[in-house]
Amino acid sequence: MKRLKTTASAALSEPRIVQLSANLFAVCLDVMKIIPAKYILEHAWQKGLINKDTLIVESSSGNFALGLAIVCREMGLKLCIVGDPAIDVHLQNMLRNLDVTVEIIAKPDHLGSFQRLRLKRINEILHEKPNAFWVQQYDNPFNPASYQGLASMLIDEFGLEMDLIASVGSGGSSVGLASGLRKHNFVGRVTGVDTFNSVLFGLPDGKRTLRGLGNSIVPKILDHCQFDSIH
Repeated sequence: MKRLKTTASAALSEPRIVQLSANLFAVCLDVMKIIPAKYILEHAWQKGLINKDTLIVESSSGNFALGLAIVCREMGLKLCIVGDPAIDVHLQNMLRNLDVTVEIIAKPDHLGSFQRLRLKRINEILHEKPNAFWVQQYDNPFNPASYQGLASMLIDEFGLEMDLIASVGSGGSSVGLASGLRKHNFVGRVTGVDTFNSVLFGLPDGKRTLRGLGNSIVPKILDHCQFDSIH
């Protein structure tokens, strides 16, 4: 019974390594953002920053919202997600079935971005709800810190001579894995993958057709020094 998991979050965040070709491997997770969601909320609970009456709030266009929803359901916490049309009807239904309040920002701003409008609404909710806790995936240092265990697992699997390729959105997984690997004297290269019309590495902001990476703001947790190259 070594593979038995006692919670959905533990099962859905268990990494699987898949060999794609002779020297190329993918790290697969069912819901990757469960890792930082659980790490952040458990730390906040231990520090007394949240309690059973706290409303958890976050801006998300998808995966982080689902990760938070699963963890909040397990912890008995109420959750409000402010998203945009990238959260399709199927995902909205999944979130609401997990007792999540979902607010959708239907129209972007003049640059085609939903991000700033989502953050504006988050601040309105914080003003309306005194006992609300904003997870802040873009600025919370516990987001990248949560990936230290996964970095150690990769070293156990491949040793210190490997290259890491990671898409960049908040910088959580990419910076977390890169910094975790470097703590162990990792000797490979780290390549970040961004998308056009993303400001993360200096391009002008604009409408992005590819979802899941890129950003209209530069998160505080994004450490450019962790990347050897950017595509």
